[in-house]
Amino acid sequence: MKSWPELFLALRFLRPRRTFVSIITVLSWLGVVAGVLVLIVVQSVMRGFEDELTRKVIGFQSHLTVAGQAPLKDPQHLIDLIRQEPGVLGATGAVLGPVLAETHNRISTPRIKGWDAATAPSVLPLADFLVSGTWTPGPDQLVVGSEWAEANHVELGAEVNLLAPQQFKDVISPKGAGNQAKKIPLPRAFRVAGIFTTGMYDYDSEYLITDLTTAQELYAVPNEVHGIAIRLQDPDQAIRVAQSLKNRLGEGVRVMTWMDHNQRLFAAVAVERRVMSFLLFFIMVVAALGLSGTLITVTVQRAKSIGTLAALGATPRQIATIFTMYGVVV
Repeated sequence: MKSWPELFLALRFLRPRRTFVSIITVLSWLGVVAGVLVLIVVQSVMRGFEDELTRKVIGFQSHLTVAGQAPLKDPQHLIDLIRQEPGVLGATGAVLGPVLAETHNRISTPRIKGWDAATAPSVLPLADFLVSGTWTPGPDQLVVGSEWAEANHVELGAEVNLLAPQQFKDVISPKGAGNQAKKIPLPRAFRVAGIFTTGMYDYDSEYLITDLTTAQELYAVPNEVHGIAIRLQDPDQAIRVAQSLKNRLGEGVRVMTWMDHNQRLFAAVAVERRVMSFLLFFIMVVAALGLSGTLITVTVQRAKSIGTLAALGATPRQIATIFTMYGVVV
């Protein structure tokens, strides 16, 4: 016998005989189909969720961040070196830190980001997230997250008073300095010039954006920055470029990738995906066991047919091939 007769007989065995075994065959087949379908759909959804999460995370966050133990001096020199690195699209200095905010007698502790309006668009597409107003705040102006604005009842033109931790540095006298009079820090008044939304609650509820010079004055770091934000042509090459920048910039600075900043978040997503895959594996095992039971039942039911094939000269290997093809088709 050749393979075509074997395949023909395997397909012939699939034809219903109006028996309970035929019903089991159909149900087993549906179980396999359902298991594979669920596996594909869930894996696709989880992959899509991870891709969308990554898109949102790196949409408002730089691909790489260069920082030091202290504010970076002469940031323009570092930025020029960074821009020479292959794969770098843009770099800009930034001042970032917590502030104490007061508006409408409400106190909150958001984080403020000071960006250079001239170079920030090469790193972050801030205009894409703007809901109202402008994304280029001037001196003593803020662009605030939509969730923070809603929680604090803030609209365009509203006044927000800010205090930075550095303003309290000289309030308490050091030991041995005597009881010298100290200036009480006063909050600095800002006006809301714009409102943005990224779709990520942590960003929309926590960040305020101002211009770089204002942030430097607020944190008392003139001509210095807390870090340098970098955008790459390919975010997936962040680890390679980070290592290259470490060698280029030398000691005293550290380079962090967007994956380093969001390690816990993506680790949680990876664990969830593995758990889902584990559960779906058991669904497939159950479907496979049902299929195996069907094959055994069909083999027993077709005992007479097997005897007829053997009498006609079919070898055990050929008979086994028939039922193997039957199982593959099912």
